[in-house]
Amino acid sequence: MTAFSFRPIDPKTIEDCESLHKCRQENNCELPDRILATLEVLRNELSGYQFNRLEHFLQIVMRAKRNRADIELIVAALIHGVGDDRALENHYHLAFASSQPYIRAKITWVLEKHGLLQMDNFVDKLLLEKDGKDTHHGHKFLSSVVNFCEKWTQISFGPSIIKEYS
Repeated sequence: MTAFSFRPIDPKTIEDCESLHKCRQENNCELPDRILATLEVLRNELSGYQFNRLEHFLQIVMRAKRNRADIELIVAALIHGVGDDRALENHYHLAFASSQPYIRAKITWVLEKHGLLQMDNFVDKLLLEKDGKDTHHGHKFLSSVVNFCEKWTQISFGPSIIKEYS
């Protein structure tokens, strides 16, 4: 690893700037591998579901492919839960933040908002306030996130689904 000559993040030389830029580019190139490694952690995590969380994400990908989604939406389906093991209640913020620089606004909005819309299904039972469809009523991407939730994610929580795609 390169050792920079600066201490605060205030590069002093053009060489430092070039080296820092190169390190950031390398880091970005490694992002897919880090995301896949994070998903692999979810293979061994159950959290009360009938199967592991990785299977949940793979089911969603299968549904997205079956519905002829474009490649960005399929990737979003796979990575939408990369933060599950670190921040279950707001995992969607991590997926949004890590993908925003690389995919179009519609897809990042789906990633950012899907958790809120899914919570609409049970917050009233927990006596919590809804913050999903009502809050974002009229947004140009609302139908995309509703479809993402209703057609793919919310129905992908059972092991029997996998047989459907074999």
